[in-house]
Amino acid sequence: MKPLLTVNNLFFKYPKTDKGLFDVNMTVYKGECVGVIGPNGAGKSTLLLHLNGLLKPLKGSVIVDGFNTLNEKDVFKIRRIVGLVFQDPNDQILKNTVEEEVAYGLLHTGLSEEEILKKISEALNAVGLKDYNERVTFQLSYGEKKKLSIASILVTDPEILVLDEPTSNLDPAGVEELVNIIKHLHERGKTIIIATHDMDFAAEMFDRCYLLDEGRIICEGGVETVLTNIPLLREHRLKPPTVTQLFANLPDCKNLPVRLKEAIEFLKTRL
Repeated sequence: MKPLLTVNNLFFKYPKTDKGLFDVNMTVYKGECVGVIGPNGAGKSTLLLHLNGLLKPLKGSVIVDGFNTLNEKDVFKIRRIVGLVFQDPNDQILKNTVEEEVAYGLLHTGLSEEEILKKISEALNAVGLKDYNERVTFQLSYGEKKKLSIASILVTDPEILVLDEPTSNLDPAGVEELVNIIKHLHERGKTIIIATHDMDFAAEMFDRCYLLDEGRIICEGGVETVLTNIPLLREHRLKPPTVTQLFANLPDCKNLPVRLKEAIEFLKTRL
């Protein structure tokens, strides 16, 4: 199967620093939920900013459904395919009301007012903000702003949804709500790419993941392989999933679980 998104030998360096991305390769296929894991400062956000052309490679390429981010004529098409949700919703929200914020992405699309209102309603319903249309954006809670930032991207119906550290600054209830929202979008066919250093969240969400540190891909694989490699995770300043840490201390536990569901099934076989 042909990848939907391919990162080829990507090199990028910020001026006057040693920070950047160095020979990064990544492939994402239609319908996947793929993670980019790594500690703070690993280069995760820098990589995500390349996926829709906000940053451009100094060497290498980013190809999205056949379009190259280095080609200015392709960038508009790429940004219709790849919707990027920033880590801090305050960096993304621009308008005074929820409806205005979500509608902003539909400007100059030629849609009728009726069609725009329908799309706004669908996007808000998808993130649990039904009937929030007239709410003032700066009065929303941080978790509500996170949901709004997702809705403002969903309204344009991108094929790929990219989220940067979506669980940051959320309480456990907020994280659970976010997990359910993203899982629902994935089930509806969205291709999802998420950067995170939250390994419990990573274990719950991803099909497979890339470990990135100091701007380089350290390894790639299924979460059952990567997230159970406790020495590797600790070497790169990551805390293994809670479930994995617990079972690593049990005798004769060779196949470490990463998800609570798997842990429960394992315990049932032992009881």
